[in-house]
Amino acid sequence: MIAGQGDDEFPCEIMGETKTNYVCRMLGDGVLPRKHVRLGDVVKVPKRAVRIETPDHERGIPRQDKTQEESALPQGTGESLVAQLDSAVNQADQLRDQQVQQQYSDQLGVYVQEKAQQIDRLQSSLAAALTSEQAQLQAIQQRAPGWTAGKKTHAQWEQQVARRKTRIAQIALRLDRVGEIEEAAGVYAERKIEELAEHKLRLDKPELTLEWDKIQHRERQATIPNIEQRRSITEELVQTLNLIRTPESE
Repeated sequence: MIAGQGDDEFPCEIMGETKTNYVCRMLGDGVLPRKHVRLGDVVKVPKRAVRIETPDHERGIPRQDKTQEESALPQGTGESLVAQLDSAVNQADQLRDQQVQQQYSDQLGVYVQEKAQQIDRLQSSLAAALTSEQAQLQAIQQRAPGWTAGKKTHAQWEQQVARRKTRIAQIALRLDRVGEIEEAAGVYAERKIEELAEHKLRLDKPELTLEWDKIQHRERQATIPNIEQRRSITEELVQTLNLIRTPESE
């Protein structure tokens, strides 16, 4: 069997069918409408998107006999098979979601470590530059011109001292900011460094982060009924308490 349409066709094995879909096990990686699939995935594919390469009579299964054989099955058996296939599809989807979440978590951990190492290197570089500038400032100050030197010499020396002090202040400020990034809390993550790592991950792995976003969206949607149910229960409790307190207040 071939799943897909046009140039995007991928081999699959039909395991069962509903009124509108075939339940297929993929025999290779591919891309179905709005979904990436991998070898072994069990998915529902619209019947219009499946092309059967080998006719029934070539496989020794006359279509008429097959239809009669299917109609002879008890209705409960067919419904049970569909339920089993639905369960298999759901389990395959859950397994795939778990794999995506694990892959995302692993990749994010790698990027967080890289950002931490980058910050360590930057802090070391800035600290070394600050130490060097401070040593040069001290050397310049020790070579201060004597009282017999002219005004021009004194002015040049003061300019050198001022430049070094400005440079030292700039490096110290950068060093403080890098330290703040390492310790600061992020807007969307516990630490700013994790936020930076996630931003880089989204730039480097857009397909992975898109799949992860879809999973997070589905999980949030799944919690909405529970939230609404709890809200409804809370409102009923408040109304009940108000009714109980009203006679007492009168």
